[in-house]
Formats: sequence, C-alpha cells, structure tokens
Amino acid sequence: MKLKKPLLFLVIMHLAIASIAQQQIGYCFEPGYRRVEIPFKRYNNLVIIPVTVKGQLTLNFVVDTGVQNTILTDKVYGDILQLEYDRNVIIRGPGEKDSVQVFVVDNIEMALKGIVGKNIPLIVLDQDFLKLSNNLGSDVHGIIGYDLFKHFVVEFNYDDDKIVFHDPKRFNQRRYYKKIPIDIVGTKPYMDAHITQQNGVEADIKLMIDTGASHGILLNPATSNDIFIPDKNLTAVLGSGLGGEIFGLVGRVGHLKIDKFGFNEVISFYPYDEHYGYGLRSGDRNGTIGGELLSSFNLIFNYHEKMLYLRKSREYNRKFEFDLCGIDIMSFGKDFEIIMVKSVREDSPASEVGIMKGDIIEMINGKNTETATLNYINALIRSKPGKKIALRIKRGERKFKVKFKLKRLI
Repeated sequence: MKLKKPLLFLVIMHLAIASIAQQQIGYCFEPGYRRVEIPFKRYNNLVIIPVTVKGQLTLNFVVDTGVQNTILTDKVYGDILQLEYDRNVIIRGPGEKDSVQVFVVDNIEMALKGIVGKNIPLIVLDQDFLKLSNNLGSDVHGIIGYDLFKHFVVEFNYDDDKIVFHDPKRFNQRRYYKKIPIDIVGTKPYMDAHITQQNGVEADIKLMIDTGASHGILLNPATSNDIFIPDKNLTAVLGSGLGGEIFGLVGRVGHLKIDKFGFNEVISFYPYDEHYGYGLRSGDRNGTIGGELLSSFNLIFNYHEKMLYLRKSREYNRKFEFDLCGIDIMSFGKDFEIIMVKSVREDSPASEVGIMKGDIIEMINGKNTETATLNYINALIRSKPGKKIALRIKRGERKFKVKFKLKRLI
C-alpha cells in the first residue's frame, strides 16, 4: 500500500512533463509547408512584412536581426488586442532617454503565411519613441527578430522584394553565393570587415549585422584606437532608438571590405556616446552594418551553421549619398500624405532658398505629396548631386515655390 502513493505521483509527474513537452514553443511551419516566401515592402532600407497577432490583427513588422524579442511599438494595438500583461519592466535602449518602460506578455500567438508561433514573448512599448510610421511614411507597428532567425534559415532577396524562410534541416548551400562565417553572440549576428579611412589608417573591425538599421555602417571610435572620425563631417540625427532620437556625426570611410567584396566612399555614422554608447561599451563590436549596405546583396542567414551567404544584388554598384538637400522630413495624416520639415541644415541647398522647420511640402518636381510617398521623396532628395528639385511649400496660410540643386555636403 505504501507504494501506491509514490507510483501515482510519478505517473502524474510524467504526464505533466509530457504535456509541457507537447506544447509548441517558438515558430514552425504549418502542415504542408517546407519553405515559405513572403513579399516584403522596403522603406528607407528596412524590410517590412505582415504578421498576425493572436489570430486577430495583422500588423506590419520590421524584420530586425538586432532585436531579441518581438516588439509592438504602439500600445494602442495592445489595447485593441486586449493583451493581459504579465509584468512591466524598465529596459535600456539607444536614444536620448537611457531607459524606457515596457510591458511584457510572456506567451502569445504570432503567425505569418505558412508559419505559426506559439508561446512567443511580446514586448509592448509604453511610449513610442521610435515613431516608425511617421519616419517611414507607412503603417509600421513593430519589430520582429531573433525568434524567427533561431528557427529558420532566412533569405533576404532584395532583387525580388521577398523574404524566404527555409527549413534548416533541408537547406543546401546556394550556387553563386559567397559563404562567410559569422558569430552569434547572445542573439545577434556579427561579421568581420576591414576599413581604410580618409586619413589612410586601416583597421580590422567587428560589426553587428543589423537589418533593422537604415544606415550603411555605424562606428564607435571609443572601441578602437584605429577608428577615427573623418575631418569632413556633419552633425545629424542618425535615427531613432527605443529611447528616442540618436544624435552624432556623419562622415565617409574611404573603403570598406567584406571578404572579397569592396565599397568606396561609404557613409558612416559616429553616434554620441551618451545616446548610443551603452550598446558598444561591452567591447563585443566596433559598430554595426545596416540596410543601406546589406541591400547591396541578396542575403541568407543561417544561424544554425553560423554562416552568411552573399550574392551581389542589382544595387551593388550604387553610390552612397547622405543629405544632398539639407532637410530632415517626416509624415503625418491618415495616409501619411502630410510631409513636414523636421529640421534644416545650415549652409545647405534647402536653407539657401529659405526652407524652415515646420514647413509643409505639398509638391515635389510636379508630383503632389498625396501620391508622392515619404519613401519616394527621401530617395529623390538623396539621389545624386546636381539634380534639380522644385518644391511647393506651405507655411501657415502662405504657399510658395522654391528651386535648388542637390549637392554633396560631405
């Protein structure tokens, strides 16, 4: 009789363990799928795909190798989904604010076409400092990262605007792709590169591969005695992080080499330490490589084998340009049709014709901003030196036209 109770306990414990083991944790293909292709939209070098949350609401997410957990940037959608938060925490992130409050849901269902994720942790921002939608000119609601990369081999095809998820067990090396080793530190991928700077100094560097960053490369001189800020540089808002806007300097690196691939006159960001430095102080990297450079390739990330596959895309030979106009813009309105000037750089083409912060751009080169997207306008004003730009501006009740030519400021 004394054995019955322990035996019953062991049976119950075994059943409980079996039940837990049967629960899906993470992402997997739905039945009938061995690979999944999803068309993506690209805004300012960021890849955006649709993701369904809780089987109720399909939202647009940036695919970002630089984040561990999925992030919902606007708490309004958390309220619409009636999310029940398990806890709230303070996290650190790049930007003016050193830390921000977020809410956490430990187990939620997420889905892509042909892919389902169960028991996925979701972070919801209490306050949206990223302002992805306004800065990209389209509805963008969140960021998704490592949860996908740890379960699939992920292909970014920039030529065909599609992302492909492969089964790691069935994936075979692609012909005509260059295979280079990467490190996975924590949840983030890293690669080696080599730079020759404007002053002639060369340096071997380690860069985090960040598909969620728009820039070409970002470097922190504090991480190496061989990294220098170019004499010719501009002060600029480099982007937005979880803690708000990131400020720093912008210059050019003479040459960047990644394995056998080389790039000249690459735009490089040098963030102020107080806005970004915490992420680089650990010494695990010298900076990041972002979408402007990554889109020069069609890419395949294989975290399981710690490999990155590269093949030149159609954009490989393009020239790198930054701020040929002198204005920083963002969008508002139901369809993001209101284009507002956030700032104007001194001694720039825009300042010379009198454009001011707060001006509304209503037309550019004969195209109304109701049809000319923010993405289109940003591409146009950064296209090439010497290009003529004609704007119709609204300032209060006054409307007027200005014309100027784009020119290199660095």
